[in-house]
Amino acid sequence: MTLRQHEQRQTVLRIAAGGTTSAHFELMNRKPTAVMVPANFTGTSLTITAAPYTLDPSRPDGCGPGPSAFTPALSAAGQAMTLQAGPGRAIALQPGASQGLPFIRFVADAAQLIDTDLILIHGA
Repeated sequence: MTLRQHEQRQTVLRIAAGGTTSAHFELMNRKPTAVMVPANFTGTSLTITAAPYTLDPSRPDGCGPGPSAFTPALSAAGQAMTLQAGPGRAIALQPGASQGLPFIRFVADAAQLIDTDLILIHGA
């Protein structure tokens, strides 16, 4: 039997102290599989939000997420994609849940007391 090795990467998405919204992540066909929530996280949930590509002359490639373009990502059933989060948790993400979304970010239900680094695990 042959084992197929899957290459995984991780990206830090910071929520600044006093804020609720993480940095955004450009998916580019990468498939997020989990989010690691650190021990210093304040709150009980994270909502996934998404944005389309928009023209952005300030970026070298000329496009990116618009500053107010992020809205809650919805499941096929029309439900907001909200994760039950808490300090020190590892949360598996539904396979294919973010397929087709250009940019995602996470929004906590409570302001963070200090800078909080979520770790997004994804394919290469």
